[in-house]
Amino acid sequence: MKDYKLQKTFKERKSEHERLIEKCPDRIGIIVQPYSVEDSNIPIIDKRKYAVYPDITMGTFSNIIRSRLKLDASKSLLFFINKKSLVQVSRSIADIYKEEKDADGLLYMYYCGENTFG
Repeated sequence: MKDYKLQKTFKERKSEHERLIEKCPDRIGIIVQPYSVEDSNIPIIDKRKYAVYPDITMGTFSNIIRSRLKLDASKSLLFFINKKSLVQVSRSIADIYKEEKDADGLLYMYYCGENTFG
């Protein structure tokens, strides 16, 4: 799976964000993709674009992604913003967005996993 920023031009991504704001002005656009395609512990997500209410926590969003990936309890799921900062589960999506949104208006999250019990 190719990185979303490499698949679409800046103009296309900015346009997607503007369409989202028109349709759902109370939501934040998030792109979720694997940190590395070589991470064989975690499947590749089938849906990358999410429109999320800003007041939910990262923990709640993580549960949404876990269920989408159909992960069992023995695998932990870690999220990084812009492939650099690990996200605390207690933070709200709004706080993360204010600090880390991309110039195109979207928030980019990358996930990876590891076996929790061995």
